[in-house]
Amino acid sequence: MQEVQGTAATGGTDQGEPRKDNELNEVDFDIRNSDREGNVQFVHTRVPLNNIPSNTTPSTLSSTSSANINSITLVTTSDVGLPISTANTSSTQMTTETTTEYYRGYPLNLKALLGKFGDGVLSQYYERSRVSTQNRQKARVFVKCCICGEFEEEAKRFSANGRVYMAQGVRCDGKKKIQDVIDHLLGPSHRAAQEKKQLSKLWNAKDKRHPFINLATKSDPTVLKTLTEMAVEVYNDSKSLTLAAWSWPGRSLANLHAQQQFRSLTDSDNVQSFTPFKPSGEELHYRDPMHYAEMLEIIGDTERKHLREELQNCICFAAQMDGSVDARQQDKKFIFVRFNTPEDPLSIKTRFASARESTKRGPEGLCSAMTNCFDDMGLSKECLQSKFVGMSTDGESANTGKDSGLWARVENYVGRSTRNIWCACHRSDLAMEDVMRLVPELKIWLSNVTGVATYYRTSGLRTKELKTIKPDMRSFPPHHEVRFAQHLVQLCGAILFNLDGCLKHWQKICDAPREYNTKEVSSAKGFLKLWQPTGVQAWLTAVMVDTCCIFRYIEKEAQKPGIIIPDILKYRDTALQKLDIMQTEPYPGGQEELLTKKIAELHPENDEAVDNTPRRTHNTNVTTFRRGKQPIRQEVIDSSRNFLQTRLNEEQTEIVTTIINLTSAKRAIEFINIALPQLESSGISDKQAFIDAVLENFTEMLPDTHIPARDYGVRLYQMLRGSKQPVTKFLSGFCVLCPHSMTVERCVSTYNMLFSNLRMATSEKTLNDRLLIHWNGVPTSQFDPSPMVQEFLQKKQRRMNFPNLSSYAERDFVKKFFTSDC
Repeated sequence: MQEVQGTAATGGTDQGEPRKDNELNEVDFDIRNSDREGNVQFVHTRVPLNNIPSNTTPSTLSSTSSANINSITLVTTSDVGLPISTANTSSTQMTTETTTEYYRGYPLNLKALLGKFGDGVLSQYYERSRVSTQNRQKARVFVKCCICGEFEEEAKRFSANGRVYMAQGVRCDGKKKIQDVIDHLLGPSHRAAQEKKQLSKLWNAKDKRHPFINLATKSDPTVLKTLTEMAVEVYNDSKSLTLAAWSWPGRSLANLHAQQQFRSLTDSDNVQSFTPFKPSGEELHYRDPMHYAEMLEIIGDTERKHLREELQNCICFAAQMDGSVDARQQDKKFIFVRFNTPEDPLSIKTRFASARESTKRGPEGLCSAMTNCFDDMGLSKECLQSKFVGMSTDGESANTGKDSGLWARVENYVGRSTRNIWCACHRSDLAMEDVMRLVPELKIWLSNVTGVATYYRTSGLRTKELKTIKPDMRSFPPHHEVRFAQHLVQLCGAILFNLDGCLKHWQKICDAPREYNTKEVSSAKGFLKLWQPTGVQAWLTAVMVDTCCIFRYIEKEAQKPGIIIPDILKYRDTALQKLDIMQTEPYPGGQEELLTKKIAELHPENDEAVDNTPRRTHNTNVTTFRRGKQPIRQEVIDSSRNFLQTRLNEEQTEIVTTIINLTSAKRAIEFINIALPQLESSGISDKQAFIDAVLENFTEMLPDTHIPARDYGVRLYQMLRGSKQPVTKFLSGFCVLCPHSMTVERCVSTYNMLFSNLRMATSEKTLNDRLLIHWNGVPTSQFDPSPMVQEFLQKKQRRMNFPNLSSYAERDFVKKFFTSDC
């Protein structure tokens, strides 16, 4: 007995396109009847006009009593030779002539479809119902597309919404569901999976009908070997940031030379003296920097295309952006994206998107760099509106602004509100800079610290003399404004570690004035007087090392993978507690405590009293230390507390509060009330579907009771694990939004390594291709060069003549390989 659902078919397919019923030239008849048990019978016949039985009319069908008809079975399997069943009545037995129903040329019957397409295409299975207790024993029919399940990634590329439901199996117990199955079988995603399967069969059979095998058989084996080696070496050079196009021909020929010499040495039957390497024309073919660059462009375009497909198929994604001025004085904006996929929502992936020069100033230039990146990538406006959730940037003042700020411009471009945050590491740097600006003694202290580093860094002889006195000395690193606290810790730590050796070195210069000039002796005397272990300068250096270590703790913890915004508050509170410990005494195990113990060992009789005399000048540009140690310490600690609490608290109050309340919700209604105002920024428009998903699955979403309430990240990821769409998309929006820009800053360092003084003429696209491969590509051992070689050979702009060795050896990039007169 088959029940046919009586609702109109309005659903779409996995391609995101609604089914068009008006394409069928059919006549529809509807009969809706129900008995006392609530069973609904619905006949919705869609047959061509010439197939309607002559004795059947709408009036005769509608006059049939509901008391006489218990069920009507539509037999649609006459085209496959299955028996025709009849309908039984309670009082009389009557036989109804049945007809076959078609949709897009295929019968609306699951058994007929299975028989028509075969077992290798569709697979039928059953699952118990989980909707209600009374239907729990009822088994429902499910259908899975075997081909799309095997080549799901290929099918997703041709699906409008990035999903192929048939690959995982769908319920198929009604006419509407069978129509969805037919739509999938005739859709572009299924055809793409079929083509991929056919190519896989041809490749495994080494059939010449495979495009690459056909191309390989027509090409010279030596040339094909050259191109394959070139593709792998281009990829590996980009992954490891090693030598590039200009040196590749010589390196590849050196490898051939080594192989030839190895063969001559291992040939026991023909041992001969050394023979110079003379490559053939086939071996020289395509071995030049221009073809190397062309192969790099092909691989870069492939990575760019793969990134676009990942963003189109992801759940949602967020952007990270930071800027830097390169060696050519170009203002480059580096953009990364973070996303998660439906297959593994808990795994957040980070990909390099672009490094573009900003041609405009301020927020307009920043926004244009991001929008041009998305446009060049080929992302549609629909994809951005549905998947883009926000961005994280550094501490530039261009971020804010009600109408013309960066965040407002991005929201106007996307067409809805987004979630935008500042990098926590940059904000902690701003807090440290505020402390340096507020405490007047720190201005002089910083100049004295950098003066010692400059004194030794600018003279190799001084460094050599210091290393003679202290062999285990640490090098003095340069001072940087970026990551201020981290670099300052390294610099001050080196000074304190080398202080004993520096004092001996300066004393040696003062004791031998005839061996040094007057300026050298004068500088040594000044340093010797300023940097005594019992002086304020050494003490303040130790205090600032301990303070900067607390700032560095926040920056280091904020860069952990998988961290979310509220976790920053937990690390901030820990840092504030550390500062409280330093209010009146040295931090346990810190540099100040070590310095105090060292002074006590060297001068046990020196018990210096704390000088609390107030500063004698009212001018903020102080040139001497007039306050005691305790007032200076108090102002440093208080300023650090105030600025840390301000910088890391007020920027993203709404986002932080939302995440805390979501992870603390105990009931579904609480979760829904908190989430509804945030649905727009998540790209979710169907509120009803969101509410249904929360109510049906909130028990599975609840975090375990043993997880602490302040572990917001763990609780959020556990809720994400137990969620279902569209709640998964909503929670993913908070996970992909990164509170730091560490990855972008690392990319800036990578870019500076690539764009050195030797590569000033490198184009922007070449650098972007290198960075795409370096950051987004798979390991070299998993790189498949065959698609790149195939695309390279299919291009028309090829020189088909093999080069001559004498003319080839005169080219600049291989002169040193063949001649010594260069």
